[in-house]
Amino acid sequence: MNILNLVNAKVWGGGEQYVYDMSLELSRRHIHNIVVVDKASSYVQERFAQVVYTEIANLRAINGLTAITKLRHIIKENKIDVVHCHSGKLALLCVMLKKLCHVKIVFFKHNALPAKVDWYHRYIRKNFDAFVCVSNLVYTLQTKRLDNEEIKKFHVVYNGIDTNRFPDTVEDNQQENTESCFTIGYAGRIAKDKGLEILIEGLYNLINTESRELQNILPKDVYLRIAGMDNKGYKAELASKVKELGLEKYVHFEGVVEDMNSFYRSLDVLVLPSSVKEAFGLVLCEAMYCKTVVITSDSGAQREIIPSDEYGFVLEPFTSEALVKAIHLLYCMPQQKKMDITERARKRVESMFMIEKMVDSILEINENL
Repeated sequence: MNILNLVNAKVWGGGEQYVYDMSLELSRRHIHNIVVVDKASSYVQERFAQVVYTEIANLRAINGLTAITKLRHIIKENKIDVVHCHSGKLALLCVMLKKLCHVKIVFFKHNALPAKVDWYHRYIRKNFDAFVCVSNLVYTLQTKRLDNEEIKKFHVVYNGIDTNRFPDTVEDNQQENTESCFTIGYAGRIAKDKGLEILIEGLYNLINTESRELQNILPKDVYLRIAGMDNKGYKAELASKVKELGLEKYVHFEGVVEDMNSFYRSLDVLVLPSSVKEAFGLVLCEAMYCKTVVITSDSGAQREIIPSDEYGFVLEPFTSEALVKAIHLLYCMPQQKKMDITERARKRVESMFMIEKMVDSILEINENL
């Protein structure tokens, strides 16, 4: 089976990491896989080129339709059987490729959005061969208003992490911390809908708390590490807020972090404060596999990953006050109880959210088209 993935993202996020990890696993199985990325996204090009044969095309102009001749050539030359579409903006392009090249097409739903039922979207659903939803939440939203024939094409396949990126280390963050440093982390796009302002406000409240239990965490010992690509210049707004609150020496914007294994294991807690509906929450699984405690909002599919407090903390509502209380609870928690949480969390990831299981399901869907 020969597979072509179409990715038109400008910045690196969960959907791009999804294709990256899937491509690595397909390569390990000696399955021919090509990724086509937009010509304007140099960083995305470079990242994919590290692990998979990558082609460049103009996928953002007129929703990729100007690239149809080049894509048709790539499909014919590489004898592609299935095209994976990772953006709604490329859906019509994929339908045209299906008609021109007689390939099967699969739409990967990476966003928690309800299905549209106008004539155009019904036409798209009629012509696609299958739809992959990355969580039950996405499946529910996408199928709620559809008829039975349309629903038959939809499948739930949870995201899976590539554990080769997260080797265990001799010393990890679950050992007793002999220093007073407490490190909070965030990983993902630096975007307005990710709730980062609340996270920064929570840090301010934490540093300025009068709680006796937290008096041992001095302001100079509390840090927030933010990893991820800036989206639409939002980092400048956050930096301004950090300066306004006097937090410059406590907040570190680290940009794209190549070694996420070390990043996760350096943290006392990873926080995902999203206000937008999360379709899944891959960074939660990555941190849980690395035995780092996680705190997240209840904005989307997070409870499918963290069904109870035995695996982490899901806050509803997610406010700066609720965040401080959760960190307070974590900081005062006996070490053995924290280790029990992280051990259960890792086992849950190993049983449900692994790249091998994800790719097995995707290949089964492709083979049954």
